[in-house]
Amino acid sequence: MYVIQGLRLAAVSRRLVMPAMFLGLAGFAAAQSTIVVMNLQQAIMTTKQGQKAGLEMQAKYTPKQKSLEQQRDALASLSAEAQNPATTPEKRAALQRDIEDKNRRFTREQQDAKDEFQADQQRLLVPISQRMQSVIAQYAKQKGYAIVMDDANGPVVFAANTIDITKDVVDLYDKTTSAAAAPTMTPVPPKPATPTTAKPATPKP
Repeated sequence: MYVIQGLRLAAVSRRLVMPAMFLGLAGFAAAQSTIVVMNLQQAIMTTKQGQKAGLEMQAKYTPKQKSLEQQRDALASLSAEAQNPATTPEKRAALQRDIEDKNRRFTREQQDAKDEFQADQQRLLVPISQRMQSVIAQYAKQKGYAIVMDDANGPVVFAANTIDITKDVVDLYDKTTSAAAAPTMTPVPPKPATPTTAKPATPKP
């Protein structure tokens, strides 16, 4: 189970790709009748730029993922101890305060990681998606295809392998685009810590 929701890089958010099932080729459908399919999500992540983006995000977010998983496991352990009938009321109260503090920290870090992940995903994958649309249109016009359907978003009940253009589109994308030109992640500065006011010491009598 992934603690940072959406961390599976292969599962590219559909809003980053194209919401429409048909990739529009205006004016072409009337003259042509060939319909072909491709896996748009797979194509984006298989390009050299997509692979580079995936590796960058894995390198950045795998440590965050592990840290959150460790915090989650620690909270589960504390909760089990607090619920143990053998735990004294005083110990249980102390554990409950510790759980609340750690849970607030976990929730905050989880949300920060999720927000940062989504921002990086947008920054890295949206330009690839936009470029991919142009490449698909170019390829379809060259081949005389009327409609290109994304079989990842369906409904494609059956498609022969001979009309799946995913690999051809990826090859064309890589030929026309340099992997070095892919966007890179911009480090996000850490949020400033909330200042705390020290309580004055109580004078001893």
